[in-house]
Amino acid sequence: MNFLASSLRAWFAAAIMFSFGSALADEDKVSVSDLVLTTSQTQQGTTATATITVVDQAGAPVVGARVTGSWTGLTTAQGSALTNQKGRATFHSTRSKDKGTFVFNLGTVSAMGATYEAALNAKTRESVDSIGITE
Repeated sequence: MNFLASSLRAWFAAAIMFSFGSALADEDKVSVSDLVLTTSQTQQGTTATATITVVDQAGAPVVGARVTGSWTGLTTAQGSALTNQKGRATFHSTRSKDKGTFVFNLGTVSAMGATYEAALNAKTRESVDSIGITE
């Protein structure tokens, strides 16, 4: 490898580390260490929020991982989100005035330079009940 190619490769690796936090080795595995649901209630109804935490094998948060998932139960939707500096991706349900259960189902996780190891996930599904809104 010539000097220019070597220098560019080193600069690119440093830029990735600066932009995305710690660089992942080619053989690193990522997984979901936590999936938490919370609800927020107003007179207009209840919404649920799913917070998914993605970590590497050492337990460090993974920044910039794409997480997919879907809502079932009181609301239905699919989507994706990127993890933040704390390795957390957040999904919000639509609002519902009904009594019932919000369910979030984890889809997949993808992170540059890493393999998603679903077998290491702490959770892949979570639910929370809503008491409903009466007018």
